[in-house]
Parts: sequence; structure tokens; C-alpha cells
Amino acid sequence: MKHLKSNFLNKHLFLAIILSTIYLLILSILKYNSNGLQFINYDVSFIGNILNILLWFLFISGSIWYIIFSDKKNLQRIKVLILFQLFSIICLILVIILFNYLKIEFSGYFFLIPVRKIILGAFYILSGIFQIYSIVYLWSLVLTSKEYFNIKIIVKSFFAVIILLLFSIAIVLINPLSTHDVNKRYEFALVPGAAVWSKNKPSPIFEGRIKKAHELFKQNTINKIIVIGSNAPGEISEAEAAQKFLLNLGIPNQKIILEPITSTTNEQIKYLHTSKILQKSAREVLVISDSFHLTRITQICKFYNINGIGFSSSHKLTLEKEIFYRTREGVALLLFWMFSI
Repeated sequence: MKHLKSNFLNKHLFLAIILSTIYLLILSILKYNSNGLQFINYDVSFIGNILNILLWFLFISGSIWYIIFSDKKNLQRIKVLILFQLFSIICLILVIILFNYLKIEFSGYFFLIPVRKIILGAFYILSGIFQIYSIVYLWSLVLTSKEYFNIKIIVKSFFAVIILLLFSIAIVLINPLSTHDVNKRYEFALVPGAAVWSKNKPSPIFEGRIKKAHELFKQNTINKIIVIGSNAPGEISEAEAAQKFLLNLGIPNQKIILEPITSTTNEQIKYLHTSKILQKSAREVLVISDSFHLTRITQICKFYNINGIGFSSSHKLTLEKEIFYRTREGVALLLFWMFSI
């Protein structure tokens, strides 16, 4: 009887393992297909994919350990694992239905962030939270036989998320200012957009990027400048603001490539991937941005199989702003690694 009960519990745990594997597969396919890439482009060496696989491995290894070594298996505990794996998968299915199948347009901005990105991010983040909670819950069962209150698991899950955030922020902090070859001439330079102030004037951060592009053009380091970025309500596009600034600095219009539609860094690099701009340049581009931004944008380039070479602008930030922007970039980098958003 005891043996039959153990087999019954193990079957439920194997179901949780299968669901965890299904989640990893759906997430991996979504990360690529939603960004115009085929799953055949899946790169195991990409940090984001490594993190996804690592979380899956933690769940699988914990489950196997629990099956083999635990003599106090509990059906209710195993059902919790199954439930949270199902919640994770449901979140991804909702992403597929709303954004890939129905293709609902969520227009507008909330605190200058596209509403579409907020809703999409919420589903992905929820799926990740359910995964992390189930992993922490499982290993709590493996490492101790004590009963755990849900609040303890929530606290431990919170610290697990903090560890992931600290890792991504650390990567942003140690990123070199520039990775370019000073003796090489680049066909294209990319200037990603930033805020545009009143009277269509680029913000200081944006102006720093534009001036650096002008400087490199005059030094014959770059041949053409790609200015990219859409507009917030009531403004001209970031790309148009950059174009006007470059024209005033004496850059010929035929040397400027304009893309005024994309609104996020991911969309901007996706545009480079889908357009024919880089087809004749070995998919290489010099990315001119602030040092805090270079880590994420070059990681996004790698995801799209573009050789993005970082070059920092000369704009200086106060220590407080530097900490703020690098922390924000760390969060954004983790979200891109995990979900490619």
C-alpha cells in the first residue's frame, strides 16, 4: 500500500516536471518567434537562455532529489508545484492569444512607457514569479522536513529575484565604456533615441550621443549614421530631432538614415535585423550611446545576431543619476535576458 502511494505521488511529481519542461519550451519559442526570429536561431550561449535553462534545471534536479530521497512526500505540496507550473504556462498562453493570435493593439503611454509593453511585461513577469516561487518551494521541501508558511516562501522567492537583479546590475556596472577598434572604419553607426525637450531640442543625454556621432563622422570613423526612435505625445520623433541636429552640425542628409517609428531599444534593434540596412556590412554596427545603456543594447544586438560594438558618448552624469540609470538598465537587462522584451 505504501509502495502504491509512493508511485502515485511520484507520478504527480513527474507531471510537474513535464509542465516545467513545457514552460521552458514555450518560453524559448516565444522569445524568438515574437521578435521575428526562427527558433533555429536559438543560441545556448546567450546569457538569457542560460538563465532560463538554469531555472529549469533547478526545478528538475530538485524534483528528482525529492522523488529519490524524500521519505515524507506530501500530495498537497506536490499539487502546489503543479498549480504554479500551470499558472506559468497560462501566462504564456495569454501572451500568445492576445499578442500573437488576436494581435490586440494596446496603444498609449503610461509614464512614457508604452502600454503594450507594460501589459506584455506583466504576463511574462508573472510567469517568471510563478517559476521562481515553485523552485524555492520545492527546494525548501528538499532541504528541510519542516512545514513552511507561504510567507516564508514568498520572502525567499523575493531574495531569489534580488539575486538575479544584482547579477544583471553588476554586469551593467562592469561594462567597459567602449568596445570598438579605434583603427577601424565602420560603415554604420546607430544613435538610439532619448528624450526630446521643448522646441524639439534633444535632451542632454540624447545630445551627447548625437555629438559623438558627429565627432566620429568628422574623424572618418563612420560612414553613415542611423538615427532611430519614435515620439512621445506632442513631440517630433527622436529620429527627426537627431536628424535636424546633425544637419545643423553639417552632416550631409544622404549620410543620415532615419527610422522614426520604433519606441523601445528592442524594437530598434529588431528594425536593424529586419531591414536591409546591414545586409552589406557583415551585420555590424557601431552603437553610440551612454555607457549605462551599452550593455543592454549590445546584448540585444547579440540576440539578433548583429555584431554591435559599443561606443560611449561623452555626456557626464551626476553620481545619483548614474546609479539610477544603471539600476534601471539592470532591471531592463534582466527582463530582456529572461523574456526578450
